[in-house]
Amino acid sequence: MTPAAETPGVDHQVERVLLAEPRGFCAGVEMAIKALTWMVRAFDES
Repeated sequence: MTPAAETPGVDHQVERVLLAEPRGFCAGVEMAIKALTWMVRAFDES
């Protein structure tokens, strides 16, 4: 990868990158975990 300082037409570098909400899993996996948690609570026999 070429640094921005050496790339033609680019005269600046990125100083900071902000993440809105870092995740450990994709959204689909998170929804599946939430659904499974709900099912366990809903059908718990104790």
